[in-house]
Amino acid sequence: MSERVLLISPVRDEGENIDAVVEGVESQVRPPDLWIVVDDGSVDGTREKLDAHAGRLPYLRIVSTPPDFTRDKGDRLAAAAPDRAWNYGLRQVDPGEFTHLGKLDGDIVLPPEFLAGMLERFREDSTLGMAGGAILELEGDAWKPLRTPADHVTAPARLYSRACFEAIGGMPERLGADVITTTYAKLNDFRTATFTDLPVRHLRHIGTAQGALRGRARHGAYQYIVHYSLAWILLRSLMVSLRFRPYGLSGVWFLGGYLGAALRRMPRVEDPEFRTFVRAEQRARFERALGRHGGRSGENGDRRERLLGAIRLLEDHGNRQGWIGPDPYEGLNATRFISLPRRTPLGRRLIMQVVKRSPLDLRPWLGITPSRNAATVAWAVSAYARGASFLPADLQRQRLGQVTALLASMRLPDWEDACWSYPFDTQSRVFFYAKTDPNTIATSFAGMALLDAYEAIGDERLLELARSTGRFLSANVPQTVDPPGARFGYLVGDESPIHNANTHVCALLARLVAHGSEEYLPVIREGLTWTLERQRPDGSWPYGEREDLDWVDGFHTGYVLDALRTCADAGVDDRAEPAWRRGLEYWRANLFGADGLPKYYDNEPYPIDTQCGAQGIQTLALAAEHDPSCLEQAWKVFEWMLANMRREDGLFYFQRRRHWVNPIPHMRWTETCMFLALVHLLEAEKRVGAGLQAAGTA
Repeated sequence: MSERVLLISPVRDEGENIDAVVEGVESQVRPPDLWIVVDDGSVDGTREKLDAHAGRLPYLRIVSTPPDFTRDKGDRLAAAAPDRAWNYGLRQVDPGEFTHLGKLDGDIVLPPEFLAGMLERFREDSTLGMAGGAILELEGDAWKPLRTPADHVTAPARLYSRACFEAIGGMPERLGADVITTTYAKLNDFRTATFTDLPVRHLRHIGTAQGALRGRARHGAYQYIVHYSLAWILLRSLMVSLRFRPYGLSGVWFLGGYLGAALRRMPRVEDPEFRTFVRAEQRARFERALGRHGGRSGENGDRRERLLGAIRLLEDHGNRQGWIGPDPYEGLNATRFISLPRRTPLGRRLIMQVVKRSPLDLRPWLGITPSRNAATVAWAVSAYARGASFLPADLQRQRLGQVTALLASMRLPDWEDACWSYPFDTQSRVFFYAKTDPNTIATSFAGMALLDAYEAIGDERLLELARSTGRFLSANVPQTVDPPGARFGYLVGDESPIHNANTHVCALLARLVAHGSEEYLPVIREGLTWTLERQRPDGSWPYGEREDLDWVDGFHTGYVLDALRTCADAGVDDRAEPAWRRGLEYWRANLFGADGLPKYYDNEPYPIDTQCGAQGIQTLALAAEHDPSCLEQAWKVFEWMLANMRREDGLFYFQRRRHWVNPIPHMRWTETCMFLALVHLLEAEKRVGAGLQAAGTA
């Protein structure tokens, strides 16, 4: 049977929202084959509005439940009235005529590509049984995603394969139906997923149709029904208190709902296998929250599907936020309480470190607003420019054009040639620089991204802008002679002996040489000489050649290795290849655990940092073309990061320390660098896997 989609919408008194809901369905690129709207006793004109739409939508069918079918006893959701009405709609047809069955609430607006995108996911993965889109709710002037586990499918907008729906026994008519059906789908070996690249707009906050506090209590009650433990509920009630208005009371009502259900002995799901499965999932989530490492991510399906899911989620998050978000080093953007400590280098460093390290987000109290970082946008450009397809080709190319234009617009206006900076003042142990000061790291990332985009789409203007970046670096960051060799600094006029700053510039200039700018060959060789001659006997490099910079860490070493690989591939210096191999060997052996844990330092794993994990995946993926054994290690790091550093909403923690977690998802430092790293992994799997297959058939 070809794909046939049945949507059922149980509605009651949705007159305020129903026109927008209809417009969302009408906009579908691939419309439903039948949409049954079940009017369950509306008295506000909902039925009349639906009748006005029915004439022009051939797939829309409106039915009404019998009088008093779901009599309002005070809380319709607690009485599972929407689920009873949904089943009433299902009884109006033969479900066997459809391949997919959907539930769409009367306050949900679908994006035009929703059904087409969902069906594509079901075609790609035969194990997918239930799927939904991320729920967006209006917070102030912005639509923000509702945080849910990546493998949970919320009730307002979901689609079942008929095989899954039949295996789980249909829609239960009881509170907690979304958790019950999701759990039984997993028990029957179906994958469940929420796709953040197919977000839906929820026109009111979830569970608040009959009051926010009543919704919190109902939420607590259903968690009793599905056997969530009291320890979990106590932790959850604290989180609800802090996240939802009215603050404090929301958590009290949530806990009260759970305890009230227990005291009333509300009937629970009487299935030992169900209870065991739910408790096991909770234990796994507790262990991840407490930093107990190891194990798998808990997602079903093969690793490529997990990879694609993670890429799409991160891409969707960045795109929806306009690549704007918090950054660990933006403390000096504070507008409150810091005028006195800003006056000294020590005070500035203290402000930055407090904002960076605090597990509680201090930014709202300090008046720090989210910003857009040039390095973030550059990484997004590089990700979209990669050959691996994680979006439809037309959409991927469209977004590449958008972020490339955005990156070009962010160049600093007071310089003749193209350069970029960070959107915050920075005080490091080495120097201070302002947000208006160009730096070699942001500028090199931007230049590399422009070359990636040029090589993807062939726009000569991008190549010229990249060449302008090379002219800026060679003219304004002159090399400091330091025999053997000469090094590029971090800032205009800077002489700091930092290896990754030096090699970033060398790598960008090497790529420009490959595009005809051979005038850079002498300075590249001088820069490489400075770094290569200071490689230690064990193959490592310190962060910098100074007593207070004498440490070896994971992501800065990854930067150096990637830069040397670029120089070796460009053929600018024969010494780059053997140095890269010796450095790679040390880095692989000393900066990762046997289980894939990415260490921060070569002698100390903590703090476990998503930047280290992302750079580890990227460097290993790039190295796999020359050493295929690196590919499996990259997969191991990926699986470790999913299991230990991923939040419930699919984004990544900033850091884990020995006894606590900093869960803030930084747009540059965690999410976009991971987005680019995973795209590199997807590309390497395709490239190296094809090469191994060809070798096996030769």
